[in-house]
Amino acid sequence: MAIRALGFHISPQSLSNMKRKLVRTNWFLLWLIPIIGLLLLWQVFPILTSFGESFTNYKTGANFLAVKWVGLNNYIFTLKDPAFLEAIKNTLFFAFFGVVFKNMCALAVAQALFSIKKHSTLFRTLSFLPIVTPPMATIILFLYLYQFQYGLLNQVIASLGLSRIPWLTNIYWVKPSLIFMITWNYLGAPAIILLAGLGTIPGELREAARMDGANSWQAFWRITWPLLRRVVAFVFVTDAISWLQIFTEPYAMTQGGPVYSSLTVVMLIQRTGIARFEGGMASSLAFVLFIIILTLTLIQLRFFRTNWEY
Repeated sequence: MAIRALGFHISPQSLSNMKRKLVRTNWFLLWLIPIIGLLLLWQVFPILTSFGESFTNYKTGANFLAVKWVGLNNYIFTLKDPAFLEAIKNTLFFAFFGVVFKNMCALAVAQALFSIKKHSTLFRTLSFLPIVTPPMATIILFLYLYQFQYGLLNQVIASLGLSRIPWLTNIYWVKPSLIFMITWNYLGAPAIILLAGLGTIPGELREAARMDGANSWQAFWRITWPLLRRVVAFVFVTDAISWLQIFTEPYAMTQGGPVYSSLTVVMLIQRTGIARFEGGMASSLAFVLFIIILTLTLIQLRFFRTNWEY
């Protein structure tokens, strides 16, 4: 028997189907509850707590009842702190030159891998191998390579009759040395992503460019680069975020030296919050870094914006 509701006829079969869909929806929502709960507990709550701490004199591990409100004092002190200004300068240096050097190398590797037809799987695997190496293993390897007296690089340089280079103990060499090491370790990820992007570009476009007399360089800038722009944007933005949060390599290899020349913002946050137990100050540093990352990300997205479609 049909049921009349709001001028519509609802058959028992339709009503039964609606009930089953409602039950399935309820079960779906029920499964989401623990996921959302864990997200709130381990992500949202710590972020909000840290943001509140940034306006207090909270000491790491201290009683919350002893916390006092200091307003914007932490942020004001942060922006005037010489160590923070030096850390910002170093971090932006890493982010700019590291992103450009690493991803230009990745694009060259991707282009080379794309042109290789024979044993392509082998070469792609080899290009990706360094990224699966544990970071500390790579750090130990490069500490040996960069060692001033007995390191392999300086042994080769000395055998050529040249002066040894203080790779990690000179304020001018330390950042390029770290950038090269990190690039070698993580080059595989952007290279594979860019390689996938190259594979999505129709081959007919390159063939048409060659038939029109374009050389390889012209075909790259006129065809490949514009159509690869969105993939490049993804690689540059995600890589810039990683460089702005650089910590492990300078912490393990130089401890921020020499003379703060490799100190990064995340290292300063670690020193402030854990070594000096100034949790409120460390939280303000973290949110200043967040604002910098957000601002630079928006700038990059605007720069790489394109209307190309294919």
